[in-house]
Amino acid sequence: MIVRRLTVDDWEAFKNVRLEALELEPQAFGDSYGVLSKKKDSYWKKELSKRKQVWYGAFDSDKLVGIGSIKYVKSLKFSHIAHLSGIYVIKSHRGQGIGKLLFKTRIEEAFKNDKIKKLKLIVNTSQTNAISLYKSFNFREVGRLEAEFKLGEIFCDAILMEL
Repeated sequence: MIVRRLTVDDWEAFKNVRLEALELEPQAFGDSYGVLSKKKDSYWKKELSKRKQVWYGAFDSDKLVGIGSIKYVKSLKFSHIAHLSGIYVIKSHRGQGIGKLLFKTRIEEAFKNDKIKKLKLIVNTSQTNAISLYKSFNFREVGRLEAEFKLGEIFCDAILMEL
């Protein structure tokens, strides 16, 4: 298994995995399948060329099987913080430690930047496996956000975690 930064050349595989994530696990992400599924190819290429949000992929041979991002804050006052988001492993490859490897790699990559002193993430309270993974890397709960996600007419709470 190889984890590396995704490039513009990976846009089509990235699009497929990202859309699968949004369609199958809508409660886990802030973005919407309905919105992103209508985006043109240029959108997906641009997503992978951003400097402030870097996407990583886990590859089984040459097949993209997992994704996750690091978002760096632009504001000078908050430039010491990076946000981890968008982690997803395709169903056929779950239970193999890929999510853990993706998460570990993003933590290491974020802290390679000397400016980064803190990592943050937000997780839906229903994502118990994700919460357990984050806690295993010493992320701690620092707050609860009521009605943070809206899925149709249902509101879901979230946990704010930091390392």
